[in-house]
Amino acid sequence: MSKSADPRAVPTVQVDNEMVRVTEWRFAPGAATGHHRHEYPYVVVPLTTGRLALTSAAGAATGDLVAGQAYYRPAGAEHDVRNLRVRLRGDRDQDPNPRPRRSPLMPIKSRYVFSASMDVEPAKEALFNEVYDTEHVPNLLKVPGVIAVARFKTEELTLSIGGERKRIVIENEPRYGALYEIESPEVLVSDAWARAVEEGRWPGQVRQYTKNRRHVLYGRLGG
Repeated sequence: MSKSADPRAVPTVQVDNEMVRVTEWRFAPGAATGHHRHEYPYVVVPLTTGRLALTSAAGAATGDLVAGQAYYRPAGAEHDVRNLRVRLRGDRDQDPNPRPRRSPLMPIKSRYVFSASMDVEPAKEALFNEVYDTEHVPNLLKVPGVIAVARFKTEELTLSIGGERKRIVIENEPRYGALYEIESPEVLVSDAWARAVEEGRWPGQVRQYTKNRRHVLYGRLGG
C-alpha cells in the first residue's frame, strides 16, 4: 500500500451506467491511487507516456505506459498504483535509465497559461525539486481552475536564423520554470490558490532559497 505521505491520484468518473464505467485518472508526480480492487474487467488507455509502480500481494513491480497504447486486465486485480517521479528536462545525469517523455506533455485546452520561473540556491536544489514535484504541484493541481502543470529546466539553445546557426544566450534567465494551464486569470487570486501556495514545506523550507523569480501570464491568440 502507498505511504500516507504520497499525494493522491485524482479520479473523475465520466460515464457510469449499467453497461460501462469510464474514469479519468490524473497522477501528479509521486501520486498514488491507494490500495483498491477492480470489481470489473477493465481497459486502460494512457494519455501520456510514463512509468508506474504497482504494489500488490505478489510484491512490487513497475510498468511502462505508452500514450495511446491500450491494455486489458481481468476483474479481481488488487493493487496500489503510483506515478514514479517525472524526470526534469536536462537531468540526464540524474537518471541512469532514461525513458521517453510524456507526449504530448501538456496539451493546451484553455485560453490562459501562467509561467513561474526561478533560480534556487545550489545547496537547496535537491529539496527544491523534491518539494516542487511531490507537494507544490499536487497542491496546486487541486485548485479549481488549474487544468495542468508541466515543469522545465533551461538547456543550451542553438537554432538556424537568418541563414546561419546561432547560439542564443539570454543573460540571467532563470534555470527552472513551470507552466500552469488555467481557466482564467481569476484562478491566480482565488482563495484556493492562496491556500495552496502556503501548504507543505514550500513556504517554510524552500521559498526563501529561491531567487530571480519571474511570473508571466499568457493569453492564447485566436480560437
